[in-house]
Amino acid sequence: MENEDIKEETKLTAKSIFSGNNLKNLIIFAGILGIALIFLSSFMGKKTEETDTPVSETKITADDYAKKLEEDLSKIISNINGAGKTNILITIDREIESVYQTDIDTNNKSDGENSQYSNKSSTVVIRGKNSTEEPIKVTEIMPKIKGVLVVCEGADSAIVKQNIIDSVRTVLGVASSRVSVQKSASR
Repeated sequence: MENEDIKEETKLTAKSIFSGNNLKNLIIFAGILGIALIFLSSFMGKKTEETDTPVSETKITADDYAKKLEEDLSKIISNINGAGKTNILITIDREIESVYQTDIDTNNKSDGENSQYSNKSSTVVIRGKNSTEEPIKVTEIMPKIKGVLVVCEGADSAIVKQNIIDSVRTVLGVASSRVSVQKSASR
């Protein structure tokens, strides 16, 4: 009998909590609790220290970019069936170009008959603690690849050669006419 009484009390309590106004109050309470937890979590986050030195980016040169591409491509191509040991040379046409955030101020002058428009562009900068100013970098434009030379052991096979050209073309987005595959010298 006691189990039935406990079940009946639980049913009544559950019914009273989820009925009419109580359900609204429960939803409001849950919402307020959720907002409070979100607010408190912003204070519990990781603390960062401010330093006098600005955050510096890792500078990569065009040569570093080409060398990294050569290394990665060499690893991949040497895994193509029949390619064997592989060496790669990539030629590029320019340095890495940084693009910075700019503001454009437009001035319109009108005297009734004639209208003049002028634009003034300025680079957006961030001022650091030591009154240093750094421009805001939006993106970097990587150098365009002019050509790729692949020297490998299996280049005497037409199928292997075509597979290498297709792979280089796909990975680097260069035309197949800009990819040369040559057989390595016997030693």
